[in-house]
Amino acid sequence: MDWSVAHDLQIVHVGQSGTVLAGAGAHERILVPLTFADRGLVPGGLHVGHAREVAELRAALEDAAHRSRRIDLSAWSVDVTSTVDLRLRASAIAADAVGVLAAGLAAVRPVPGAPVMDPGPQRRLADALATAVVSGSDGSPVLADLVGAGPGSTPAGDDVTVGVLAGFDVADRAGLLDAVGRDGLTRLREAVLPASVRTTWVARHDLRAAAAGRFCERVHRLAEALADPVRARHVLVDAARWGATSGLDLTHGLRAAAHAARTISPELTRAA
Repeated sequence: MDWSVAHDLQIVHVGQSGTVLAGAGAHERILVPLTFADRGLVPGGLHVGHAREVAELRAALEDAAHRSRRIDLSAWSVDVTSTVDLRLRASAIAADAVGVLAAGLAAVRPVPGAPVMDPGPQRRLADALATAVVSGSDGSPVLADLVGAGPGSTPAGDDVTVGVLAGFDVADRAGLLDAVGRDGLTRLREAVLPASVRTTWVARHDLRAAAAGRFCERVHRLAEALADPVRARHVLVDAARWGATSGLDLTHGLRAAAHAARTISPELTRAA
């Protein structure tokens, strides 16, 4: 977290599983995601897991929201006991685990309601973005149709993109990307930064963190499932409960990247 803004934070959103705060940075707002319960830590934010502390904090936030919508967390800087490295760890990508994710995602029924609430168009672009990366491209034409597109406070297209970045991050750490694929991943990370201005503040925060190799704890759970088909089955159930569609959107991107990496390097996948 950037503690330089902690003395004067604006309350952007108060939710059941977390709160989004914003501080004035040198060039643009700095977001501070404050998360509760099983939501997990988010890059650049704080996670409060103790039930009593969550209850007290939620009451303080709701009170501040009614009064001035501003809160001072500067005193917390001396009380934070641990800093978590949110970069993904090296892991294998097992063909059967990727297959479990693919089958589970294919079995998900379309989101009911108006077409504008359907994340299907963005999910269907996951493979195109992944294919572009392993071909050495930055995927800009696909990014243009993903970033800021789809339903949700973090639009589905942004979640798909974060999932693709996470999947390739794991693949790279597992040694599954060749020189062309690694170049494509670097280009994608660079292309995400200017593209992120087209989406919401929260999604922009997530995209930029992902481009820098930092992912929220929920994405870590998804990434770990790439090595274990049993865990893949369980994580699909969990992902379906993350936000309106975000968990499954992320999983579509992750699966697409893992599949693309396996396609270009099947012998390394077997060795992993």
